[in-house]
Amino acid sequence: MNHKTESDSIQIKPCDELDVCGNTYRIIRLLGHGKGGYSYLAEKDSLFYVLKQIHHEPCDYYAFGDKFEAECADYRRLKDAGIRIPEMILADKENERIVKEYIEGNTVFDLVLNDQPLERYLPQIREMAEKARSADLNIDYFPTNFIVHDDLLWYVDYECNTYMEEWNFQNWGSRYWSRTSEFEEYIKEHKKEIRFVLASAEDASTFSGLRRVVWSTTYRDIYPDEVIDHYDYPGHIQKDMDRIGNIHYHVYLIKEGDLPIGYFYFEHLFGLHIQSLYVLKEYQKKGIGKKVFDFIRQYCKENDLDHFTCECNQHNRNARQFYEHMGGINIKENIGHENKREDQITYSFKI
Repeated sequence: MNHKTESDSIQIKPCDELDVCGNTYRIIRLLGHGKGGYSYLAEKDSLFYVLKQIHHEPCDYYAFGDKFEAECADYRRLKDAGIRIPEMILADKENERIVKEYIEGNTVFDLVLNDQPLERYLPQIREMAEKARSADLNIDYFPTNFIVHDDLLWYVDYECNTYMEEWNFQNWGSRYWSRTSEFEEYIKEHKKEIRFVLASAEDASTFSGLRRVVWSTTYRDIYPDEVIDHYDYPGHIQKDMDRIGNIHYHVYLIKEGDLPIGYFYFEHLFGLHIQSLYVLKEYQKKGIGKKVFDFIRQYCKENDLDHFTCECNQHNRNARQFYEHMGGINIKENIGHENKREDQITYSFKI
């Protein structure tokens, strides 16, 4: 029986707090939307989890029974088969929410897209496929469902079905684990535009959630742990709202399709200064930063500006390399502080 849940009537937003079996999880950002539910990156006690909210949206190509029970049953079948999957932490029948272990890393899809070698992972997927076949199961071998973490391959979806030879790895999944014609056709059909969307006040919580993730993945050895682990969500949301409402600030979300993947904002008062440019780790080195700089350079031309500036933490080597690749000239250093967070380099960029 399907139940009407919060996901059918209320949009879950970044920084919302959701109850799962009496435990409170704070939503950080949307990870994805599948035929069975919405998956979110969530936080509890300074640790990240995946929180899945079952939905009851219609699906033209798949017939469902009880989605929640099916998810739990599939998890048990995969565990019994010996498939490497994230641990299920909690399952809340009443709210139709599942909390599972968060596995950080690149998807196999991204590795294929970026022409990264997969040789070391092919024995692992073949071993998984054999374990699944022995248990009379097929898993969804599409490469977005697999993440590499510490050189181990994880199947991060819980979906599985009764084994059918036509849908096994060799006959179907392997077609998408390299730059085959099928993979290229999928990219062509599903390519999502990178958009810069002028922010409104209701986006402030999205900015805060994105910043929390970037600080954890990029600034862990630069910012004090307590600043990251005890992140001040209300304080950051208020600061973002203030920036969005300031006429001298230009504040943009970076979206892939409808999914927020980063942000940037700059101040234009006496000159133009980029205050912040954050892109989630899994979307870096894909040309998005260059698109931001092209956008800002065009703004400068339209406003008769011959240069702009930005600051970068001295210890963020990847960011420094990017700014220097974009033509940044080091014009000022304020370094040597006991707190590495305060060590800043100012770059200037000609138009």
